Amino acid sequence: YSYVKNAYLNKKWANLSNFTRLYALKHYGGIYLDTDVISLKSFSPFLNNSCFLGIESKTNEKIILNNAIIGAVKAHFFINKCFNTLIEKFDGCEAANLSSPILTTNVFNSLTITDQNKISIYESDFFYPSNWNSKDKINITNNSITIHEWKASWHDEFDHLANKQYLIAINKFLQNITQNKLNIKYILKFFTTFLRSLTFS
Repeated sequence: YSYVKNAYLNKKWANLSNFTRLYALKHYGGIYLDTDVISLKSFSPFLNNSCFLGIESKTNEKIILNNAIIGAVKAHFFINKCFNTLIEKFDGCEAANLSSPILTTNVFNSLTITDQNKISIYESDFFYPSNWNSKDKINITNNSITIHEWKASWHDEFDHLANKQYLIAINKFLQNITQNKLNIKYILKFFTTFLRSLTFS
């Protein structure tokens, strides 16, 4: 697949994950979890669903679905449509959210009501008791099966500087330094980027 080649060559690791989850579910079925998901309970109660996933957030009745936790039988029509949409509309170099929660939400919304009713959608407290925009607030209920930590581990220190996430950026920088990445160009690049991000804050 050209999508996989482009994502790999451009180090778009999250997009490789976006492809892999859909490919695996399409060809084998099963339950997929992102690597930063903590399981609190067994998934056994969900095994009777032909396809299930959860709501990430609701804003003014606008629902965003996420596939960081998703399960389906082999070749489920929803997974097939998500996979085909990924291959047709993206090249592997897109922003990762476009080919994950946004794609998932848009494909679901494009289905007929009859087909939507064949997919089990769970409220956010089941799989996402903490939200992307408020990771420190966790609303665990009796329904909660997982916690998604939203670590976005594919971002490097320069991505975090661009997003004004200074503590995370500095922490990654220090980790690199302690791992003997004592490259003068790297150190200068980091501090130059850091100062520039402060200037344009």
